[in-house]
Amino acid sequence: MRWGIGEARACALHWVKWDLSAQGGSVSRHGPRFSRPTHVGDEIMKPVALLAFAFAWLVACETPPSAPTSQPPSVIPPSFTVLFNQSLPFSDFAFNSCPPPEVVEFDGRGHEVITGETGPGSQDITFHFNTQDVKGVGLTSGDAYEVPDNEKEDFVFTSLPLTFDDQFDMRFRLIRAGSADNLWIRQTVETSFPPFNVQVKRNQIECRG
Repeated sequence: MRWGIGEARACALHWVKWDLSAQGGSVSRHGPRFSRPTHVGDEIMKPVALLAFAFAWLVACETPPSAPTSQPPSVIPPSFTVLFNQSLPFSDFAFNSCPPPEVVEFDGRGHEVITGETGPGSQDITFHFNTQDVKGVGLTSGDAYEVPDNEKEDFVFTSLPLTFDDQFDMRFRLIRAGSADNLWIRQTVETSFPPFNVQVKRNQIECRG
């Protein structure tokens, strides 16, 4: 006998919260945040991992306890929940391909908000990340940099049948002090299943003065 929809919803939100707590509260949900700007393939491969997590979630949520026990009435979570809202320090590297090209080391703070919304048999999880007062230095030129980054992702999945749709959008810049060009990156990637399909809607990399 299947669990009711209330238990499935609670399990889904619990899975998301467990996934966050298991990472120690890091804002780097997909690994180093700034591995993205020069590796579009990282975003294309990410839905494969999300699909694996979805299958694991499905098995966990659809498997009832092995021994029947007396359970209190389940509490249906609110339809909209803030799962994570925190600003944390971080540091990283990124490659500036605009002349003169160089590796940029930077640090500062990143703020991420993760929300979850439940529906009949579905979950909608939204991630929003932006940098806060991130400063860097060019390891070749010694030039000062500012590193603004804004990312948004909306991940919707259902358990029966298993489907998901993921939309990711990123705006990333390396702003160099002085008259040299700045690196501007804008990426939009959409992923869906079934069938598994990835579309790079936008991949703009520009050097702007």
